Amino acid sequence: MDEKLNPKEVAQAFQPFWDMGFKLGLVTRTLKECKNILGDEIASDMALLEMRYLGGARDLFENLKDKILKPYFTSHKGKISSLLLQHLQEGLYSDDNSMYRVEPHLKNGVCTLRDCHRIGWLLKLLFDIRKYSEIEEKSSLRKKDIHAFSVAYDYMLSLRNELHMINGRRMDVLETASQPDIALALGHGKKNPHLFMKEFYLHANSIRNMALALIEKTSTENNFLFEMRRKITATRLPLNLCLLDGIIYPEKSAHLKLDPTWIMQLFLQTVHTQSHLCRELREKVRLASDSIEQSECRTIHVSAFFRNILLAPHPIGHTISEMHDCGFLAKFLSEFTELHCMVQYTTYHEYTADQHIILCMKSLDHISKQQHELHSIYAGLSKAWILRLGLLLH
Repeated sequence: MDEKLNPKEVAQAFQPFWDMGFKLGLVTRTLKECKNILGDEIASDMALLEMRYLGGARDLFENLKDKILKPYFTSHKGKISSLLLQHLQEGLYSDDNSMYRVEPHLKNGVCTLRDCHRIGWLLKLLFDIRKYSEIEEKSSLRKKDIHAFSVAYDYMLSLRNELHMINGRRMDVLETASQPDIALALGHGKKNPHLFMKEFYLHANSIRNMALALIEKTSTENNFLFEMRRKITATRLPLNLCLLDGIIYPEKSAHLKLDPTWIMQLFLQTVHTQSHLCRELREKVRLASDSIEQSECRTIHVSAFFRNILLAPHPIGHTISEMHDCGFLAKFLSEFTELHCMVQYTTYHEYTADQHIILCMKSLDHISKQQHELHSIYAGLSKAWILRLGLLLH
């Protein structure tokens, strides 16, 4: 706001909108006030990062952008990006939350609109991307991931708008009572809310894939430095693999067998090292799983390696989750094919049936830790692996 303007005159410009019932947020600040609030909280910083010119004094806008915001975001890019990446990772790897809630929060839930915003902010900060068409060229992210993310973001926006319209008020939690009406509005029929919810989870998963790709991209951005670290400091693993910063990568130019026995051994390595698979390995396993027949997984060797996962003294919930995400768990345990994104409208299922089971596995991991009050009971079990198997099949 120009310091010469009277705040009452500014308020008069918005009065007609308020009189019509529009809930417009209104904040007026001078250039000095904008500079002073930078760094106070991430929400204000991101609001200024998102700003665009609509009308009024163009020179005032340019001064704010070039003299105040550009120097600030240039000097604080690393700090802000780290904070945004941390928020993304906390949601993606949380043991207490999931994007597969039966009643998801469309604004602040995992892999919904807030995570879309965080991805957009990171693209602006790290790669100076201002338009959708620039993402592939400037970030080198895959076209497939970018397109799926764009479609998913539009879907989340339209879904939230539909939720507001159906309820006649602002509402961000997709409650079960609203799901039949939204299913009808989106063409699934009022009796098929489970089909609509499966569509929702598929779009949320596209946002998740984009977030994972961006997280991995930032960790390997300096390709020369990354390759040197992978060659010199990474821990060598069996199967032509290596471990770096908690992520398993294939050795450069390594030939990967990718049959059921090899894949199960790969997941056993994620248990032994308490790590996650890199995007490249996840995609390779996902593609291989598509072509694997269930009968190929029913061998003594594959079953033995899976039993070793259940017998491991370490947490295994994250491994079962990753195995499921890659589509391999359903090939080994065919029951999981029907459970994928299955919504059950009961008081016992806050999450989809498959995620309910995976979160049970993660809860058991917490109990196995020494500081948990039930640890002594768990530690006294002579065959804890049977409990793990029972939870997996319950």
